[in-house]
Amino acid sequence: MPEDAGVNGLAPHVRVREMQTKLHRWAVADAGRRFDDLYNLVCDPAFLLIAWERVAGNSGARTAGVDRYTVRDVIDKVGVTVFLEDLRHQLQRTEVTNRMLIFCERHLRSVLAQYSRHYNRQRPHRALQLRPPRPESPVPEPVHGRIRRRPVLGGLLNEYGPAA
Repeated sequence: MPEDAGVNGLAPHVRVREMQTKLHRWAVADAGRRFDDLYNLVCDPAFLLIAWERVAGNSGARTAGVDRYTVRDVIDKVGVTVFLEDLRHQLQRTEVTNRMLIFCERHLRSVLAQYSRHYNRQRPHRALQLRPPRPESPVPEPVHGRIRRRPVLGGLLNEYGPAA
């Protein structure tokens, strides 16, 4: 996926801008329109390249990500082309991205509400000394006995507490 290579005969910047313009035009023309198949755009080489350029130009580009690589590490050790191809293949594998199938808007709202509740009331945050932002109850002392695991969102997340 070289930077200068055209995608579908167009330079990546042109292709992405045209698709953004099309999506905007469709959304304005029909406010109720559903965009069901945007996932293909996420895996599109042109969109990945533009996303890479934005991340690389970001002020946080010198900070390592969860993979412990900085933008400079990717450029020097892996290569942008190899990195983006690998990312594209990872995105296309269903086990990476399709952790949960959302059936409808009501299901989406339910999932987001459960995730928000977990994130704000249960999940420990490093910046808050491993306390959640809005705990449901006082944070208990560390448990030295048995621990109970409670799956959230069908096991996508887990919450832990003392076993009864």
